[in-house]
Amino acid sequence: MRERTAAVYSAAVHTARRSVESGSSAHAEKDIRYHDIIAAQYDRVVVEPRWASINALFRPMSRALPAQRRLMLDVGTGTGHMLRRFARLFAAVVAVDHSEAMLDVTCATTRRLGLSNVDFVAANADDFLAREQRQFDLITCVGFLHHLQPSSLVRLLSLARSRLAPGGVLILSEPILTAVAEPRAIEWWNRIYRRRPELYDETPEDPDEAPLELPALKAALASASLRIAAEGRGWELFPRNAARGAGDAIGIAILHRIFGSTGPVYWAACRAA
Repeated sequence: MRERTAAVYSAAVHTARRSVESGSSAHAEKDIRYHDIIAAQYDRVVVEPRWASINALFRPMSRALPAQRRLMLDVGTGTGHMLRRFARLFAAVVAVDHSEAMLDVTCATTRRLGLSNVDFVAANADDFLAREQRQFDLITCVGFLHHLQPSSLVRLLSLARSRLAPGGVLILSEPILTAVAEPRAIEWWNRIYRRRPELYDETPEDPDEAPLELPALKAALASASLRIAAEGRGWELFPRNAARGAGDAIGIAILHRIFGSTGPVYWAACRAA
């Protein structure tokens, strides 16, 4: 990462973080505390064990990316999962999160991967989108919306819609409620991992979050003048051996193809209605 970008990030984090702390709700503060505590271990516990499963789920997203690839915005960037996936495809990227510790991890990750086109902003997502004037060809909002209070969902999506460039795409992915039980084949596949799951060294107080109801999420998208151009679902599938090799990836891809359409993880690529 360019030193200039890292220096700008460092100064912006502390300035923006003071603004977040002075005006945010108890809900947001609880969320910040939780993610500050887990940030250093989040990739080990959450992202890496699910990487093959995420690849199977998100593979169709590449067909939904915009033709123009000038500017990307990752809202609720966390430890930079979507940056790892898409940042190289864009001339410039902005990554926003209200957890300073998460941004510290993401900054280190992008440096390690040689991604020199990412600028970081520590801010509440609503505040950032409301004041931002640029338009983005791609906005990603993955694993973030279910952290919001329900009353904030349409406003956040409407603000994101206002920041889409002509022809731009908003990609989201969230856990959703489903009445379908985990298929026995997936339960069998996951049993080895569930005997030795990755855990945080410290367990903080859970934030106020819950899976979304899919009809309510789709209604919120429609209210924000966003139309779904592509969508998909999947189950969480975990590696069966510590090496996490090609055999695991192939097995996970096959199970996803067979059972994914009923899963509790949802993604959508949206355009302005």
